[in-house]
Amino acid sequence: MQIGIFGGTFDPPHKGHVTAVRVARKALGLDQIYVIPTGKPPHKMEANDTPGAEARERMVRLQFANEPCVEVSDVELKRPGKSYTVDTVRCLQDLHPDAKFYLIMGTDMFLGLEEWREVDILMQMVTPVVFARAIGDHAAILAQAAHIRKTYSIEPRFIEHAIVGVSSTQVREALKHRQGANLVDDEVYMEVVRNGYYGAKLDMAWLREWVSAMQPKREAHIRGTEEEAAKLALHWGADVDLAREAALLHDVTKAKNQAEHLLMCQKYGMIPYSGVEASEKLLHARTGAGLARAEFGVCDAVVDAIECHTTGKADMTLLDKILYLADKIEPTRKGEAVCEMRKLAYLNLDEALLYGLRLNLAKLKAKGVAPHPRTQETITWYMEKKI
Repeated sequence: MQIGIFGGTFDPPHKGHVTAVRVARKALGLDQIYVIPTGKPPHKMEANDTPGAEARERMVRLQFANEPCVEVSDVELKRPGKSYTVDTVRCLQDLHPDAKFYLIMGTDMFLGLEEWREVDILMQMVTPVVFARAIGDHAAILAQAAHIRKTYSIEPRFIEHAIVGVSSTQVREALKHRQGANLVDDEVYMEVVRNGYYGAKLDMAWLREWVSAMQPKREAHIRGTEEEAAKLALHWGADVDLAREAALLHDVTKAKNQAEHLLMCQKYGMIPYSGVEASEKLLHARTGAGLARAEFGVCDAVVDAIECHTTGKADMTLLDKILYLADKIEPTRKGEAVCEMRKLAYLNLDEALLYGLRLNLAKLKAKGVAPHPRTQETITWYMEKKI
């Protein structure tokens, strides 16, 4: 039996790791690969924003969930103290006494191999397998391979045609700048943004695709709201990225029914509206705000804007106003009243807000629907502000 060992901090695990495993399995004819997240690596200092061992293990399991012949092992996470590869291989040898082991690693690990604990013993237990991170690594890898061959009488394997051109460091940096979602599995990305790992901020391209998949019937409205919110934010000096976030998520629970909304209120700790106020139209703002916070890790400003985008509220922030109006005047909305509101939105936000609130109130009364009390309270607050 031929077994690969692929260890690392996986901080975070990414698609490059999966590619390495796939290529190694094929190139070496491996029957099984152990993917092993490191507990406390002896060769690295952990960054302040590094998730704990359990969180990294969870992300690794998500990233490799659909890979055949791959087993994610917690052997190093369970072992106290620093993680040494030689101890891990001993554990695996006990499980598979007749197996041949291949230790899969990147360029940096391979070049520093002789600094590892009990390296002379380790080289008797495994065959080192190295991937290049870049074309320029080849010369250094070949020189190190020659040294390992001469010193330990083993033949390292060099997989030349499978350059893994991304590192976890690069992924972490991308995540901070609203990028990098394409470098990890969707479930891993959700785990990262949900928990705020690495200072990650939502990747707008990823979020658009997610919203489109979840709500294809409302895609035109949502994308229109996003573009209008971005234009308003730029015009009035607000944070354009936060305006886009709020717009993309403002109707995220719109398709839910009343029973589903009430369950979501309970799940996300949101106080539901009651009685005549508990319609899907109103509840989606509240549950959408709860979901945006819990599942996407958005800031309080975005949560608040989503929560009041149907009723308004007294003393709305700039972002609150922008989302409320963008929802009402985005390009798919038609009619003279919409045109008037759109014009006002770029001249005087409060006037546009009052116009929209009154228009909404009139529509509800015409339908015989009782408005939410906060709508009238918002009108009153802004009227008194004018006086």
